[in-house]
Amino acid sequence: MPRILAITVLAFVLTGCGTVENFTNGYKGQTKPYGGVQIAANRFNEDPIAVALMLPFWTTDLGLSAIGDTAALPVTASLAIVRGISDYYFPKDKKPASQNEPRADDPAPVTDKPPTAP
Repeated sequence: MPRILAITVLAFVLTGCGTVENFTNGYKGQTKPYGGVQIAANRFNEDPIAVALMLPFWTTDLGLSAIGDTAALPVTASLAIVRGISDYYFPKDKKPASQNEPRADDPAPVTDKPPTAP
């Protein structure tokens, strides 16, 4: 019986790992370096009763997330670099220019009518 209980507790702690959650959901929607530690640390901001009941598990998860995030650092750092370069050259807040709208740097619009004298 103690062996089954120990395996169940270990499986619970390892499956709730912040590093795993960082790769599946990401911290605030994006996988980032040490995002698993941030996810695990944010659990301590929940309901005080839940924190009191889950403190041993979440503390263990925080340590395991630090180890897992350190091992995954080459992957998460390269993803962050690629995302940063992509966001720099292709910002999400910039509206794409429509083909029908004149741009600010365009010369006067071309028309079929000849210019009229004033």
